[in-house]
Amino acid sequence: MWSQLMMPSGGMPGAEFHLASLAIAFATGLIFAVAFQKTAKIIECRQACKKGACFGTASFFITTLPVTGAMLLNLAIPIALAASWAVQGLVVNVLGGIAMAKLDD
Repeated sequence: MWSQLMMPSGGMPGAEFHLASLAIAFATGLIFAVAFQKTAKIIECRQACKKGACFGTASFFITTLPVTGAMLLNLAIPIALAASWAVQGLVVNVLGGIAMAKLDD
């Protein structure tokens, strides 16, 4: 089930896995910030918190929710675990949207 990058052998993941995780997190954050910059003008909310929450909620429905559904279909994971990940994704997206809006304000 694990990728060769994460588990090349028995034991802890190697440094390559951690570097790849950091690179993916940075790229994802950059995409999130650019998407906010491109779409912030069409969100009709004037307050930064509301604008960020609207963006984060939309991002959740466009990205996190479909990925959670795909994981349920493709991996043998409990529904409660997938629901927990979805809720965490909602929180991260909304708080990230609010942070982007505050930085942009």
